Amino acid sequence: MKQVGEIVTHVSKELNDQRPNRAFTRWGRGFLLECLNLGLAEIGAYRTEAFCVLTDITLIPGGTQYVNNNITIAAITANSDGTPIRKADNNVDIGYAAYAKNETQCAGDEYKVRTYSVDTKNTHVFYVNPPCPKGATVTVKASLFSGIPIYGPEDW
Repeated sequence: MKQVGEIVTHVSKELNDQRPNRAFTRWGRGFLLECLNLGLAEIGAYRTEAFCVLTDITLIPGGTQYVNNNITIAAITANSDGTPIRKADNNVDIGYAAYAKNETQCAGDEYKVRTYSVDTKNTHVFYVNPPCPKGATVTVKASLFSGIPIYGPEDW
């Protein structure tokens, strides 16, 4: 994978600004880094999934679930066995999130998340339906967005 300095130097070569002893004369490093950051921001505005990573999330008992503060949920795609999870209406899931957790004997080994919704006021909170039972270890596959990278001179 190319480093930021290699990418900016390549762009500078394409702009015919890499003569010996006169590199980055017309197009400075700082300006090219700024253009790189603006380009990444534009990509992120229209194609958020370009900066997402697919990972497993272990659920805690109950309907209300949490992720770290520096991460936003883009989508929850499937249970650990591959069965799909559908996106639901956030207001409906919030209405049922406060109720009691499923008991283990009620859910058994066949527990699967059917729907999820992300809290519109706090994107680090999401709700699963049916709620995760006590004592069960359940993982789901999720697409997480950690933000658009911003590069500076220290990344050269």
